[in-house]
Amino acid sequence: LKMNPNVPEGHNGMGYIYEILRDFDQSFWHFHQAALLQSDNSIFIENAKRTFLILINLAKIDGDTKKILLISKEAQDLIYNDLELQLSVANSLSIMGLIEEGQKFTPDSTSEFTKLNIVEWDGHIVGSSGLLVRSEQGVGDQLLVASIIPELKKKCSHLIVECDRRFISLF
Repeated sequence: LKMNPNVPEGHNGMGYIYEILRDFDQSFWHFHQAALLQSDNSIFIENAKRTFLILINLAKIDGDTKKILLISKEAQDLIYNDLELQLSVANSLSIMGLIEEGQKFTPDSTSEFTKLNIVEWDGHIVGSSGLLVRSEQGVGDQLLVASIIPELKKKCSHLIVECDRRFISLF
């Protein structure tokens, strides 16, 4: 990479090495470089997204809003094309008290929500549709939600539960 920094495969390989070493800042940087250099390679893009989410979650755990904003600025090309990343940044910033900053990343009514036909659940049987349970409150509320997860699983074919990483094994 020192001799030719424009080799996406080299950056992708370095991303894996840094990921193994748990240096997610360097891992993300290399995966992101690979994705920028070869924007049509879905593996490079998915690697960059994965490490971006790891960095966002680690910063959220540490309460580091500046890092979330910095990482999000670096990865704007990824974020604005991906609903999951938009929601992750918006939710992280909102939970940390930066509601206005978080709203900048929240999709508006003409964006991905409309394209995906995401609507608020009215409690009726979902059937073949999926259900996204958002984590908008604190850990106590998340524990209360955990008690209804088995019932929700019975009502829909696909269930996604957003929660604090400490509760992943519960859901």
